[in-house]
Amino acid sequence: MNFSTELLEAAPEVFRKALVLKDLYGTTNSYVRGPRGANRGKGLNDIIGRVKIARDSGATEEGIRDAILRGMTDPPNTIPERVEEVRRRFLKPV
Repeated sequence: MNFSTELLEAAPEVFRKALVLKDLYGTTNSYVRGPRGANRGKGLNDIIGRVKIARDSGATEEGIRDAILRGMTDPPNTIPERVEEVRRRFLKPV
């Protein structure tokens, strides 16, 4: 993980928010790409768990939505059905 020096020297609460949002991004990214290697990818329940952890750590809803959206759109080879499932579950229109 690459974190800036400012973030590493920040208060623990700020660092935790950044860490859980980065983890949420990675979990979403892994889910929409599908099974890969020995890990076999993440499941939808993993994303739900990461969202709960992010909310408990004090991350904003906007930050959570951004992490999920980036995780859905960054990978090159996504499974369209999984992208739609994440969009329907977590990116409901406000």
